[in-house]
Amino acid sequence: NVENKTTTSVISLNNVYDGKTVISHTSDLPKIAAKYSASGCGVTTTQMITLNNAPVSIKTQFKNNGNATVGIDVDAQVIKNSVNLEVPSKITSLFVQIGASVGGTLALYIAGIYGFPTVTWSASVDFSNWMKNHQDVIPSRYGANELKLTNLYDIFESFYKFFVKTYAGKNDQAILKKMDVENYDLSHLGRLKMINSAHELVPLNGVLKFIDFLANNDHEVELLVIKGHRHAMDYAMDYIDESLDFLYQTIKEKKNDQH
Repeated sequence: NVENKTTTSVISLNNVYDGKTVISHTSDLPKIAAKYSASGCGVTTTQMITLNNAPVSIKTQFKNNGNATVGIDVDAQVIKNSVNLEVPSKITSLFVQIGASVGGTLALYIAGIYGFPTVTWSASVDFSNWMKNHQDVIPSRYGANELKLTNLYDIFESFYKFFVKTYAGKNDQAILKKMDVENYDLSHLGRLKMINSAHELVPLNGVLKFIDFLANNDHEVELLVIKGHRHAMDYAMDYIDESLDFLYQTIKEKKNDQH
């Protein structure tokens, strides 16, 4: 039996011939010393075992794919069996993702680690710089009611600061820098398309700074800036087809690369 490059050999002694008599009843078999061996696929090992009236199971962990030989030596009688180990060293499946708002931030975190083709709608990417440059903004979930704000951009800034402080727990630059997407592990970042509105809740200058960071680190990215102030799911139905088309084209390219 072979599973994940581990073989399980079940060895049993069925009968013994002493030159005069064949003993074939399991309960009557004497104890006999035997040597188990395995070689190939990066492993060479031997093990002494005792056989009598019960099967013996031995597991061997091989290191590589290929052909290996396992055998048993009983009183100079050698039985060998070849096994073929072709377990893939890496199992890959094609995943794609669309993340909206802070879900887009999470999607970027996942994409950086696993390389999934990704589309983000209004992902927040910059926290530390924005908080450092907006110290006078009062955080509020409902700026229009609580702070009597009337300007839409003032309302956005108040909510954004409330949102950042809620996620960070406090206004601490060490924490905020860890939240900045450019400080994520992006070593496996693959195809990425980002969509943002020109005057929305998520500050566009932070997005442009992130795009510049990606370009300077030779990452491939597309940015689509749409007019207005709609955020994430507010424009989802207008851009779902375009997002899916981007992911579909990426899938086609990956499949072509595999052939």
